[in-house]
Amino acid sequence: MAYEEYLQAEQIKPKDPLPLFGQVHALVAAGKFRSAAEILYEAISRFPGFIRLRLEGERLIGGKLILRRRINELEDLLIRHPNNKQIQFLLGYLKILAGNREQGEELMRKAG
Repeated sequence: MAYEEYLQAEQIKPKDPLPLFGQVHALVAAGKFRSAAEILYEAISRFPGFIRLRLEGERLIGGKLILRRRINELEDLLIRHPNNKQIQFLLGYLKILAGNREQGEELMRKAG
């Protein structure tokens, strides 16, 4: 799994936030939202400007279909768990990757 490759990269360069974002993307693609959200908090704290970059989110997550599916799953989870900040934060990040920056940033801001 790509996740393990990013773990190795993090061990080689522990202060570099990019392997963390790689871990997030691999975990999201695999549908492992809780772990992805936890790592995303750390990644954003190390490199807050990452979400301001022009990103090809579909490629980072593994394709348009996977990104859309994961967004739909997180939206459904957020309906069932409206106070879950991790879901909200991760959903916001994925919305940014999908090109909906304004809505994504608002979700991330609300999640804290």
